[in-house]
Amino acid sequence: MGEERVLVTGAPGWLGTRLVRQLVSEGRCVRCLVHPSADPSVLPAECESVRGDIRDPAQLEPVLRGVSVVYHLAAVIHAWRTSRFHGINVQGTRNVVDAAARAGVGRLLLMSSNAAQGSPERKIMNEDDPPMSPESAYGKSKCRAEAIIREYSGRIETVVIRAPMFYGPEQPPRMTKLMRMVRAGRPPVFGGGDNLRSMAFLPKVVEAIILAGSSAAAAGQVYWIADDHPYTTVEVLQGIATALGAELRVVRLPRLFARACEISDQLLERCGLHSMNLHVVGESIRWIACSVEKAKRELGFRPATNLVDGLRDAVDWCRQRRLL
Repeated sequence: MGEERVLVTGAPGWLGTRLVRQLVSEGRCVRCLVHPSADPSVLPAECESVRGDIRDPAQLEPVLRGVSVVYHLAAVIHAWRTSRFHGINVQGTRNVVDAAARAGVGRLLLMSSNAAQGSPERKIMNEDDPPMSPESAYGKSKCRAEAIIREYSGRIETVVIRAPMFYGPEQPPRMTKLMRMVRAGRPPVFGGGDNLRSMAFLPKVVEAIILAGSSAAAAGQVYWIADDHPYTTVEVLQGIATALGAELRVVRLPRLFARACEISDQLLERCGLHSMNLHVVGESIRWIACSVEKAKRELGFRPATNLVDGLRDAVDWCRQRRLL
């Protein structure tokens, strides 16, 4: 597909920024679609920044001119009003892929989420699983975004990447908050804490995105991207404590408490509202575990194999920025 210009949406977000830096370091010609409210100063000087909003189709045509690959990362994960999930994750995705197809873009990669599939009890998810009914408004929006991508099959090559909870340098604030709770000896564990969770080391996710953006085998495919194997909730918390050089002390709470938060979250979403705290507590008892064998086989993806080493990198990054 050559070394033409690539477009990244969602920069300068925590994932987009990391991706742009890696692409630039590899000598790629990168253009970033930057929301008018965002500060592009953290992006490399070598990349081109263009102001625009994916909710406005008229702004996308000039941005996509001369682009060969689109890495579509722009999304909202938590929003007080659920209408924002539809406006950005669904309609925004439709606007981007439609404009990309009309502009003759060769390939579009959508950054999706485990939430698009849901979280089946006591099952390791893979790409052959039949579509589920995601419970959350966010999950439904990402599921719909994936469906939109499939609608354009034949007009543009598409790839979908699904990833669970991220950690590592430039990690999202949610993970840093959890580290602070572990350091303070106040991380809650609901029930036994033996539910499995896949985790995704951020540098490895970026590696997988770039592989999927250029691999011929990836056209039309969906890939789960995470560490080599899932961990129990307690193993994740112990890994954080070890990386911090702290003793793990947890607050044990009944599983029923998390279930009550999950129900409350669902009721709130029926009113068009979303609470990040209710949602995070509610999903803390779920199995969110996936297999990365397809990505290893088809993309040559090499997942992270040592949770503690990756968490130490994350802790170092946080401490350098006085986040911990």
